Order: sequence, then C-alpha cells, then structure tokens
Amino acid sequence: MSEPVRTCKTCKEEKPLTDFDIVKNKKLVNESRRHHCAPCMRIKRKDYLKRYHKTTYIKKGRPKKYSKVKKNVCCPECRHNFLV
Repeated sequence: MSEPVRTCKTCKEEKPLTDFDIVKNKKLVNESRRHHCAPCMRIKRKDYLKRYHKTTYIKKGRPKKYSKVKKNVCCPECRHNFLV
C-alpha cells in the first residue's frame, strides 16, 4: 500500500504526509497536519525572523551588581545575633 500524499500550499509539490508537521489541538481528538511542508516552514520562519523579530526585539539589560543577602550570625562568646 502506498504512503498518503499531500500537496504543499507554498511549493505546490506532492509530498508524503510524513514531511508535514503535526499540529496538536486540545479541542480536536484527532491530530492534524500543517498545509505547508517542513522545508517551506523553515524558510518562512527564517524570513519572519529577518523581517520582524530581529528588528523589533529589545534585549533586557541585567543588573551589573546583585545585592548580597544578609545572614544572621551568632557570636560564640557573647551569644549575640547580628547581621552580616
């Protein structure tokens, strides 16, 4: 028996169903597959990253110095607690 075939909406080629990624939807019991093949999806994602994500993404700056957490220390001689 032959493998099921689907046509990609982007490249218009007939490819086996295993070349299409699975889409999981909690509402649907059955699994479904994308209409674009995996190589076309890779090209679309790279194009999106070039056009939108890399131009609009602003990296958050991290603080250079973190504040130290103060600890309670007990003096063995006088039995007095103090913060260090």
